[in-house]
Amino acid sequence: MAVMVRAASKKASPSKPESFGMEIRPGEPVLVRHGRKAVAAVISMEDYEVLRQALREEEDRLDAEAARVAMQEPGSVPLDVVRKRLGL
Repeated sequence: MAVMVRAASKKASPSKPESFGMEIRPGEPVLVRHGRKAVAAVISMEDYEVLRQALREEEDRLDAEAARVAMQEPGSVPLDVVRKRLGL
């Protein structure tokens, strides 16, 4: 896991890393603060894609678990019965 790098800037620009007053290296997140409050984190696109994929996988896992629970609820109607009722 990368070490969090902190940088402060009143006029930081995502297109100009030097506006952070430091070199921003790939793989090292930068914490952006407003005063003492952290307001954003800048991460590499590679790290972003990894986090995005992990989020998708977790959402899929939660959806599958919710579906398994719903299928066990009393009064559930099998899909083939729904199709038949709808004439599909």
